[in-house]
Amino acid sequence: GDWNRDRGSQGVLADDGTFIDISNFAGGGSSQATGNGSLTTTFASNNQFAGNSFDIEAFTALDIVGWDGNFATAGQTGTVEIWWRVGTANGFEGNPAGWNFLGECTVNTNASGTATHCDVGAALSMDAGDLYGIYFIVTSYPTPTLRYTNGQQHFTNAEADIYTWRGCSDTMWNCTFFPRMWNGTIHYNFGGGDGDGDGDGDGDGSGGGCDLTPIEAKLDAAEVRLDNVQCNV
Repeated sequence: GDWNRDRGSQGVLADDGTFIDISNFAGGGSSQATGNGSLTTTFASNNQFAGNSFDIEAFTALDIVGWDGNFATAGQTGTVEIWWRVGTANGFEGNPAGWNFLGECTVNTNASGTATHCDVGAALSMDAGDLYGIYFIVTSYPTPTLRYTNGQQHFTNAEADIYTWRGCSDTMWNCTFFPRMWNGTIHYNFGGGDGDGDGDGDGDGSGGGCDLTPIEAKLDAAEVRLDNVQCNV
C-alpha cells in the first residue's frame, strides 16, 4: 500500500500495480453541476485502483444528489456503485454488514484530472450532525480505473466535511491502501431544514405544499386542537 516510486522521479507504481506518469500532477475538476451546493476534495491524483472509502459529515440538513469522480482514461464507459453506512467508514470497509446500497451509475469518462459525473438516481439525505461512511467503487474495473491521491485530509465548507480514508481494490469490500484521498465532488441541495433539501418543511422532497391535517398536541393536561394550519407554499 506504500507509494512506490519507479522509473525515475516522474512516475510511481500505483496500488493496482500500474506505472503512472505524475509529471503533470496538478488537476482541476470541471463538472455537471447539480444541486445548490457542492464540496470538492481534489483532482490532483497520483495513484489508482478501483475504489475509495471516506466519510461525509453534514453541518446542515442536505440531500446529496450527484457525485463526480476522477478516472484514468477519457472515453471509457463503466459502472460505479455507491454504498453508505451510518457512522464512519473507517474499519468497516471489509464487511458489508451495516452498509446500504444507494445506487449505481453508468459513467462516460472524461480525461484524468477532470470530473466525470455519476448520477445514481437516488438522493442521500442527511440531517445536521449526521456522519455517514461512503464506499465508492468501480464494479467494471479496469474499465474505467479510478484515480485518487496518497494522503489523508479534511475538505470542508459551511455545509459539510469530507474526510478521506482508503483506496480499494477491484474485489468488493477490500480497502487496504491507507491513507488515500478520494478525488471527487458531492453535489447537494440544502436549506430546507427538513432533511430533504427542498425548503418546504414537509420532508418529502417535493418542493411545495404542506399537510393541513388538524394537529393535536398535548400541553400538560390540556389537549389543544389546531384546526387552521398556515404554511408557505
